[in-house]
Amino acid sequence: MSCLVRSFYSLRRSNTSLKAIYEKLPTRLPTARLFFVTTCRWTTSNDGSMAERSELAVFPVHMHALPNGKLIIWPGDGGVSGNDPRLFDPISGSVTPLATPGYDVFCSGHSLLPDGRLFVAGGHISNNVGLPSSTIYDPTSNAWIRQQDMNLGRWYPTDQVLSNGDVLVVSGDVDVSTGNNPLPQVWQASTGTWRSLVNAQLQLGLYPHSLSRSEWQSVRVGAVYHHTVPGHNRHRRMDHRW
Repeated sequence: MSCLVRSFYSLRRSNTSLKAIYEKLPTRLPTARLFFVTTCRWTTSNDGSMAERSELAVFPVHMHALPNGKLIIWPGDGGVSGNDPRLFDPISGSVTPLATPGYDVFCSGHSLLPDGRLFVAGGHISNNVGLPSSTIYDPTSNAWIRQQDMNLGRWYPTDQVLSNGDVLVVSGDVDVSTGNNPLPQVWQASTGTWRSLVNAQLQLGLYPHSLSRSEWQSVRVGAVYHHTVPGHNRHRRMDHRW
């Protein structure tokens, strides 16, 4: 058994800032290698370099494992649109272009539905300016199925599949003047429509962590809170239940 682990860059100890190292990188094409769970070892050669790796062709800011054992990946940021998903096969190392969602899904939230399709909420207009879009990717037909828009844009939202197949979406920035979207919404699988939890509004950080405990209850267990010091974020535990 093995699982794919992203390896975007190899950073050496240096007095140079991470931002400076990032800007000096000649390319944003990452590689991937395998970690074998049974042996707890990476795929490496005798000299310690990566022996088995694949050029992913795009910078995989987003990645999600599909039921067929392959991974859907898409890029974003730096002027590169997320409207360019690819399918990565960790066994053969092949990377195949997929159908496109029709908008930039960089900075979105995504979760696997019980039927094996991928639910994607939010998207990217510019930094801290999100899209209200939602869509579903069907890996069996290689098709994106647009869903009803959410109330407002969401940039860096979290979506959580509930035990009944519905999807709870929270947080995400609307734009630079409005800030965070405080309204939790539930995408209802039976109708494909949104139900707004108007009595449960809460200001959250971006990409808050969450888990589902029962059919109608989700518990947030952490979030990222941004501060005014550039490049510094603080993680706070701030539990909340719906």
